[in-house]
Amino acid sequence: MKLLNRTLLSFLIYSVIVLVVVTPVFYWAVNRMITQEVDEALLRQKQEIQSRISKIKSEDELKQWEDLDGDVKIEPTQTIIKDSLYVSNQLNSVSREQEPYRVLRAPLVFQQKTYRLTARMSLLESEDLIQAIVAAQFFVLITLLTGMLIIHWRTSRKIWQPFYRTLEGLKKFELEKNSPVHFDPSFVQEFNDLNRAIYQLISRDQAVYLQQKEFTENAAHEMQTPLAIFQSKLEMLLQTTPTPEQAALLESMLNATYRLTKLNKTLLLLAKIEGRQFVESEPVVLHEVVTKCILMYRAEAEEKEITVVADYKNKLSVFFNPTLLDIVVSNLLANAIRHSTRGSRVNVTIERDRLEVANPGEALSFPKEKIFNRFQKGNNHPHSTGLGLALVNKIAEVNGLKVTYHFENNLHIFCFDFSRSKISTK
Repeated sequence: MKLLNRTLLSFLIYSVIVLVVVTPVFYWAVNRMITQEVDEALLRQKQEIQSRISKIKSEDELKQWEDLDGDVKIEPTQTIIKDSLYVSNQLNSVSREQEPYRVLRAPLVFQQKTYRLTARMSLLESEDLIQAIVAAQFFVLITLLTGMLIIHWRTSRKIWQPFYRTLEGLKKFELEKNSPVHFDPSFVQEFNDLNRAIYQLISRDQAVYLQQKEFTENAAHEMQTPLAIFQSKLEMLLQTTPTPEQAALLESMLNATYRLTKLNKTLLLLAKIEGRQFVESEPVVLHEVVTKCILMYRAEAEEKEITVVADYKNKLSVFFNPTLLDIVVSNLLANAIRHSTRGSRVNVTIERDRLEVANPGEALSFPKEKIFNRFQKGNNHPHSTGLGLALVNKIAEVNGLKVTYHFENNLHIFCFDFSRSKISTK
């Protein structure tokens, strides 16, 4: 939920609670006030009746006076009563309908005799008045709260507009393109502070990125050259008919140089991938890349009498960097051939939106969760750099994809999911 909607929702919930609580409370308060006014009027009426009947000389006159007022009834009584007020639904002599009345029952004294006074006052008009007041109050509350919500929504939308522009600019920003960033000034001080902090952060990141890129390029040049010279000198020494001991020592040094050169290239490649220096992507047909890599590793497979079987159930086109895709396929295939037993078969399958490479072999000597870690390798291949699968995993992470591994039926199975970069499947 957006922040603006979240704020509006809080106001709306508060408004509903206010309406639900205030309306009945207000109704009760008005009703109580009107009831008290009616009670006071009835008590005043009692006092007025008491003063008037003192001027009446006979019970007949009292009866005639009582008949003139249909809401007053005076009856003789032998019991002792006290003033009491209550609500009763009674018949209205004019409308001939039941209506709510506030009734006063009180004692009266006439010619030294006790009478019971029953006076009533209709509450129908009071009910109508209360309902009208509550309806008016409810309308005012609704109008007030609706206006507050609209004003808050419009004001908040205007206030938060610079924030959304900043957010949109950050979404479009690409560090590897070294594109400049610009944030519009805002009349809100906090947003200006945020923009300055983001600008400083981006500037530092761009500087670090350029330094890393420059270091990688310099390292690729400065380290490759002495390694190549050292390797060529060792090869020349091997051609000068050294003694068997010297030849064995030179060959060991040459193998270490080969491995160091490969390790250096792989680490530099990892640094470039992490620095997102491979950003250009284009449509690539996956099975064509797989076919090319199978041909490239044919000699290594034939040396171990391994058969590579390709099964293209789907011809998958993906939007990917061609160099990175070559690295993914070649590393998965090389890893499968290197770790397969002699005379076995490696299966390469393209199905729906994924590439699957499976090869037979013994179970891992370490937890499978570590298989994509750098420098993680089995005991049977101590001369491996342990970076091939780390490269594949890093390429997947950089492109927002996923590579998985599982061991089933004595098969090591790697699956590279292209679903998020898939263009078409035939």
